[in-house]
Amino acid sequence: MRRTVSFPLLIVFILLTDVYLHAQVELHDLIRSGISIANELTEENVEMLRSEFDILTSSDNTRSTYRYLYAGQTYRIGALGDSRIKDIDIYIYEPVDNSWIEVKRDNTSARDAKVEITPTVTKLYRIDIKAYAFESGYYFGYYGLFVASTTGATSEQISGIMTSTLADAVMLESKYGCQIVRAEFDNLNKNSLTTKSTWRNLLEGVTYYAVAYGGAGIRDIDLYLYKQNYSGEWDFIMKDDDPISTALITVTPSTNGFYRFDVKAYSFETGYDSDVYGLVLLNK
Repeated sequence: MRRTVSFPLLIVFILLTDVYLHAQVELHDLIRSGISIANELTEENVEMLRSEFDILTSSDNTRSTYRYLYAGQTYRIGALGDSRIKDIDIYIYEPVDNSWIEVKRDNTSARDAKVEITPTVTKLYRIDIKAYAFESGYYFGYYGLFVASTTGATSEQISGIMTSTLADAVMLESKYGCQIVRAEFDNLNKNSLTTKSTWRNLLEGVTYYAVAYGGAGIRDIDLYLYKQNYSGEWDFIMKDDDPISTALITVTPSTNGFYRFDVKAYSFETGYDSDVYGLVLLNK
């Protein structure tokens, strides 16, 4: 029989892990804690659907992620700041008449936050993670975001892609003399969502490496990069659409800007309609 950990214990589990208690400045420590969470989160009918990791600073203290939440499905969403983040909050918004309306929040004064939501209408929701306060002497820290529900990619699938992606990213750090600054893990589906997007500010003169990895069921994964122009539209910059299950883009922006990375499952292996992917962003 598998040992199970219920979602209300999710944040408690994180706080008690040796990885968390000995967190260093590198993002992979927090990712490793996420792998442990995925391995432990095996409660019946509760699956980890998404995890992401990134940096928050005192001048850029909020990150947004967008996800379709389906009517009647219960979602449990947790966030964790590393040892430098004193207070982290979660806000959930739904679109109403071209505006984002807050529907849930956890803004208690703690290093962890969690909300539960059961939408009555299927639509695209926005999840904001905000570092409300940092520990004395710090102006930045990393966060982890975890989305769980009763259906979707299994925790075992997410754990596997996180483990292999982190191992490869560590090798890239050594090869290129760079460091991980963002990672995300989610699911791509042949019948509904073959493409997922992530947005990030990139800095002038800094070299970035973006790498996408497909799970065993993704035959061909592609990666596209766009930059937002002054009109708010997206200009295509570059792509890696080679017919293999990994994709790599290297870019050194000539100006600061807001960029979008699209991860696309171009084709699946026979017998697969969906599988997980990993995306890491590194810079020098």
